[in-house]
Amino acid sequence: MNETTRLARIWHLLKSPVKLRNPLPALATLAEVSDWRDDEVPQQVALRRQQSDLTLSVSLVMSLFALLELLLKPQSGYGKWYVFSVVLSGAFLLNAVLAWRGLTRAAGYLLPLFLALFVAVQISQHTGMSWIFLVPPVVLFLHPLRRGLMLLAGMLIMVMLIVSVAHVQMALRSEESFEFIVSILILVVVCAIIVEQLQKSLGSVATMAFRDPLTGLYRRSVFEESFLNHLRMVQRSRQNFALLMLDIDNFKTVNDLFGHAAGDALLREIGELLRNNLRVGDIAARYGGDEFLILLGDCPISQAAEIADRLRVQIDVLGESRQSGGACRATVSMGIAVYPGDGDTVEALFEAADRHLLAAKQTGKDHIVGARAVST
Repeated sequence: MNETTRLARIWHLLKSPVKLRNPLPALATLAEVSDWRDDEVPQQVALRRQQSDLTLSVSLVMSLFALLELLLKPQSGYGKWYVFSVVLSGAFLLNAVLAWRGLTRAAGYLLPLFLALFVAVQISQHTGMSWIFLVPPVVLFLHPLRRGLMLLAGMLIMVMLIVSVAHVQMALRSEESFEFIVSILILVVVCAIIVEQLQKSLGSVATMAFRDPLTGLYRRSVFEESFLNHLRMVQRSRQNFALLMLDIDNFKTVNDLFGHAAGDALLREIGELLRNNLRVGDIAARYGGDEFLILLGDCPISQAAEIADRLRVQIDVLGESRQSGGACRATVSMGIAVYPGDGDTVEALFEAADRHLLAAKQTGKDHIVGARAVST
């Protein structure tokens, strides 16, 4: 999805009539269009889901706490901050709804803002400054390190401005102020280190869970989940995409004549070729054995055929270089299914791609069938 297409889809949604009684579905669709990235891989999707769950949980907890505090403490104890506290409780609840409806990025930016306002209110009511220690772990988990540090600095400035405008005396001795600032800095550094190491560990685990160890491509289960999510998205945005099913010709003969080590080497080389020659945002996976799957997002019929034929030619060149080096030659056959022409469900598209692949094999191998064309 290029920037022009993205902006066009956002404009289409903005000019569409929205029912005021229930605007959240339209807002969720708009957020998914503007927030979705072509280069987002399943590991990033999994991390964003965790961040969305954290945003939802923290927003709900803070909303409930603010509400309970309002109920348990008499209105006179709040003074001029009573209405502000009521609004802030509702703001946390709204943010939880946004996270629940899938507006992850918007909720992730609003949560630090609401937390900063909450801390300012608590300080202004002389209920303690310890609430500020809640902020760094949450912010640094929801955002990358550099952006998180910038948000923390902005939140600190906001809290100090609100407290200063409200003329609130913190009643801290000079040594306590120094200790407080040092404690905050230590907490930020420790949280940054922990979050960075945690994300690296999660990345390693995700790679083992999502990637096929031999080819480096995604596993079948990951591809099927990504395919389903992509299908749901394009059903709302009316965008074309293509599914390529690829099979190595005579792979059993390669194993029989040259050994399984040669077959594994061939699978690795084709996996590397697919990783290096697909567009940003396209997803390739090992389907099983010598079969591969490729999801071509935002791809009209003619472009799908061109990409498939380019990959076929590149694998032919790879096969010729392997043959000249004394190894086995490789060719592939492909079947193409295009949404919505070949189907509008996962089952229909996979069945169409498999049917076209079988036709390519029967045509004489090293062929492409589908996308209204037959290539050799």
